[in-house]
Amino acid sequence: MIGVTLGIRPRTMGAIGLSLTAFSVLRARLTAGQNATLFVNGDSTAHAEAGPFQQFAMMLGELHDTTVVLHRWAEWETNAATGPKAYAEPVTLRASKGARLAVYLATLPGGMAGYMLAEQRAAALNIPRPDLCILHQGHNMQTFEVPGGILSSGRSTLLGPLGMTEWQWPGTPQLITTQNPWRDGTGYDKVYQAILDLARAHPNLTLVDTHAAFLAKAKDAALYRGNIHPNEAGSRLIARTLF
Repeated sequence: MIGVTLGIRPRTMGAIGLSLTAFSVLRARLTAGQNATLFVNGDSTAHAEAGPFQQFAMMLGELHDTTVVLHRWAEWETNAATGPKAYAEPVTLRASKGARLAVYLATLPGGMAGYMLAEQRAAALNIPRPDLCILHQGHNMQTFEVPGGILSSGRSTLLGPLGMTEWQWPGTPQLITTQNPWRDGTGYDKVYQAILDLARAHPNLTLVDTHAAFLAKAKDAALYRGNIHPNEAGSRLIARTLF
């Protein structure tokens, strides 16, 4: 049976004084000067150079004076032989004499949340045990129906990958973002509501409402590259919301 605790929060964090969320273990290790690992399951909105998670990792690196090393998934098109199903050679984003933050950016343009958990992408999970797993998915997961406004089908498309991630790394804290709204129109709204419903149903899953951060800025065009993808400024907004 797939685990459904979805990131059990640690009961105590000693004197560190942080709120008990999915970030707690990662932050505790970095604060103590220990190496840490971050795993991100994302789509094309997380894949770009200077994307949200590269920027978020750099913010953590600056805060804790940590070396930041990026392992970025090298496949760039689903269902095609265009790129290996493996991580590219690691890139050091920030050098320091201190601890090391390893970021495994398992992002696949056009992909959905379960793709990185498929057998042909086993290399995505063959990594050191993460201290935090982030799910940043939804834009490619629009096909579910909502009979009578019920969002259970949409919730299940995300619950399965969350459960499989926990099965891979039992007890590792998990976080889900709401991604960003589409600049023109409301085509993403049912996914957004499904993510909110999922988080309400699973309080041990940490939710970061990055969608609301864009709405607070009236979906400013200066945050977008096209209708869906955030540009560097939009990615910075996501990173700062996480931070």
